[in-house]
Amino acid sequence: MKILLIEDAFLSRLREAKVLEDLGHMVISVSDGNEAVKRFNIEKPDVVITDLNMPGMDGLETIKAIRSEDPNVPIFVCSGSATREQLSLALRNGANEIFGKPLNPEHIKKVLSQVKPLSGPRHE
Repeated sequence: MKILLIEDAFLSRLREAKVLEDLGHMVISVSDGNEAVKRFNIEKPDVVITDLNMPGMDGLETIKAIRSEDPNVPIFVCSGSATREQLSLALRNGANEIFGKPLNPEHIKKVLSQVKPLSGPRHE
């Protein structure tokens, strides 16, 4: 499965990418929301995992932008410092689920096993 990982903190991005790669997934990792939207349109990932607290385009704006491009792609939030209000807004704006940090490999494996990878371009 192809996963777009959006995380501004370099070490967190490396750790999260490693967890996902160890589970057999292809990971495209970026450090901000603007780059994520560009890469989303190029790479057409099966899943998006984003942090919320990022400089520039934050996670909530990133979720909205990606949802406008593809209303069906699963979007998961991975955050260790978001407020309850931010997490609630993320869910209301299209996030499918919230993961805490650090990523729990068994939980991620279970959640991602329920996602059906899409091949080729998505159609609304």
